[in-house]
Amino acid sequence: MAAAIASGVCGLFLLVGLWTPAAAAAFAVVKLVVSAAGAGATWEAICPVTIAAAVALLGPGALSVDCRLYGPREIVIPPAEKRT
Repeated sequence: MAAAIASGVCGLFLLVGLWTPAAAAAFAVVKLVVSAAGAGATWEAICPVTIAAAVALLGPGALSVDCRLYGPREIVIPPAEKRT
């Protein structure tokens, strides 16, 4: 019951884009714990955990609450140094 509530709260946070990396990481942990407890097949947990890890690493989208609160993430790649 607690795992279902935790998954629902994490899903709600992911839906609106609030605390995206933390919510995705929490969802992955909950899914792994439920799978390790024997409530589900291990292979069925791999896909959601992989997607949650990717979302946690990528962060929120442009239309998320996180983006509105903190601004968009900008990835700056410095120019390569010239070799002599």
